[in-house]
Amino acid sequence: MVRISEFSVGCGKLAGWAIVICLACAQVAEAAVLWNDELDELGSVGYLRAGGGNSGGNTQACFKAPGAGAKYRLGNECETYGRASVYYRHRLHETDSAPYFHAELQPEFKGTYGEDIAYQAMAQAYVEMGNLADSQLKVWVGRRHYKRRDIHINDYFYMNLKGDGLGARDIPLGYGELSYTYLQMYDVLPDTGLTSLEHRVAMRNHEIGLYNIRSNSGGTVMLDGRYAEIATSVFMGAGGPVSTPGANGWAFSVQHRQEGIIGGANTVALQYGRGAARSAWSTPTESASGLARLNTPASAADLEAAKTWRLIDFHLYEGNKWAMQSAFIWEKRNHARFDGTDSTWISAGARPMWYLDSNWRLVGEAGYDQVFNHTASTRGHLWKVTVAAEWAPSLGFLSRPAVRAYVTQAVWSDSLRGQAGTPEFGTGTRGLNTGLQVEIWW
Repeated sequence: MVRISEFSVGCGKLAGWAIVICLACAQVAEAAVLWNDELDELGSVGYLRAGGGNSGGNTQACFKAPGAGAKYRLGNECETYGRASVYYRHRLHETDSAPYFHAELQPEFKGTYGEDIAYQAMAQAYVEMGNLADSQLKVWVGRRHYKRRDIHINDYFYMNLKGDGLGARDIPLGYGELSYTYLQMYDVLPDTGLTSLEHRVAMRNHEIGLYNIRSNSGGTVMLDGRYAEIATSVFMGAGGPVSTPGANGWAFSVQHRQEGIIGGANTVALQYGRGAARSAWSTPTESASGLARLNTPASAADLEAAKTWRLIDFHLYEGNKWAMQSAFIWEKRNHARFDGTDSTWISAGARPMWYLDSNWRLVGEAGYDQVFNHTASTRGHLWKVTVAAEWAPSLGFLSRPAVRAYVTQAVWSDSLRGQAGTPEFGTGTRGLNTGLQVEIWW
C-alpha cells in the first residue's frame, strides 16, 4: 500500500503529493501510445482522481441521500481512485483494417481521503482478436469491466457489467451491430465463517446487445437483454451445511441517443430488472448481503419476484462560451418480499461550465435527490450545490486533465438527520466542504 503525504491548508488537510503526481501524469495523459513500430504497439489507458478537502476542520465528508443510487460528484468525492492499464497490440499488416491481437491488464486502486490507497482488484485482464472476417468483428476472453455507461455528473452507472468470461462484439448486421457477452462472478457468504475461495457462490450473466441502429436523422437506438443466474451451492460450515438455492432473473434496456437537441446530444433509457437481475443493469451481480438472505426455497422465490424500473435522461451541450450536462433519474425498486426494500428515487441535476479563456473555467453544479421509503412511509431529500474554479488544457466539458478548487454546500431534510454527511455533519441538516481535486483520463 502507498501512503499519500498530506499538508495543511487552513484548518483542513489536502493530499498534496497526490496532486503533484497527477499533474506529472497529466503531461503524458494524452500520449496513451508508449511505443509503436507500425505493426506492434504498447500503450496505456486509464483514469485517476485525487485530492483532498476540509469539512469544519476535519477530513472532507460526502453528501448522499440514503437510498439514492448515486450522488452529484463535483466537490463531493471523498476518495482517491485510479485504474491504469497496460496493453500490447499486434497487427498483421500496416492498415487500420488489419486483423489484430490485443492483450490488456488493468489493476484498480482506491483509498478514502486521509487513509491508505490500497489495491482493490484486477479490473481487466483479457485478450481480444479484432477486425476478423473482413469486418470489425471482435472476439475476446478474460476478465472485463464491460459496457460501462454512466451519467458523468453523478457517476451513475446505469449499465455496468463485469466479470470473467468471453464475448463477441461489433458483429455487422447491416442495420446495426450485435454483441454477445458471457460473464461469471463469485462472492463469498458473509457471517457464516465461510470465507475461502472454495466457498464462493457463482453468478452468471448472458447478455445480448443490438446497437448503432439508426432510428431517425441523428438518432440511434440500443437494445440490450440479459439473463442472470445464481448457482445452487452447498457448503459445509462449522455449524453444519450452508446452502444457497439457485435463483434466476432477467433484464432489458432500451436507449435512444439523439444528436442536435438544443445544440447537443440527448440520451434517454428505460430499464427493467427482475430476480437475480433486479438491479436492472446498475450492478453486475447480487451483493454478498443478498446472497446471505438467499438460504431457503422461499427466499429464492422472493428474490425472483423482486423488480426494478428505471428511467433516465441526460443531455450534454457543448458551446464556444459555455457547456452543460443535465440529468434526470426515476427509479422504482420493489424488493420488499426479499429484503424489505420498497422505494422510489427521483434525482435531477445540472453542471454548467463557463469558459473564462481557453484554459480556465467557472463551474457550478446543483443536484437534488429525493427518496421515498414506501415500507416505512417516509421520505427524505438532499440538495447539493458546488462552485468551482477549474483549469484544463482545452475547451470542452470533458476536457481532461482538470485541476479544480471547490466549495460545496449541502442541505438535507430532518428525516435524514444522522444519515447524511456523516460523521462530520451527522447530527445536523447541512454541511460545507472546501477542497482541491485533480481528475485525469487517457
